[in-house]
Amino acid sequence: MNASIPQPNPSSVVFGRAPNGLVLYELSAKEDRRFSPFCWKARMALAHRKLTPDYVPVRFTDMTMVAFSGQDRVPVLIDHSVTVADSWNIACYLEAIYIRVAPPYSEGTRDEI
Repeated sequence: MNASIPQPNPSSVVFGRAPNGLVLYELSAKEDRRFSPFCWKARMALAHRKLTPDYVPVRFTDMTMVAFSGQDRVPVLIDHSVTVADSWNIACYLEAIYIRVAPPYSEGTRDEI
């Protein structure tokens, strides 16, 4: 695993939703349209674990909203006191911290690949 991704403490592995602890900052356009494929990857990784964060829309002109993450891009996930930026890092973090609710593919699909 990438060393820059926050590593889990074995006692921090949890099931289900982290109550009021998850926030996803994502790109938003006019009329609150969420169109970023990178933000959708983060949404899918969260949905795969049945996690429901609070979503915070960020416009191109408001990227200072995510400056706390050390970059000027979205998506940015806050999980209680942990901040993770980049859709790939978010997916890896969720894989390491949260128990997967459903397999990423059906048994039949795996054999067909």
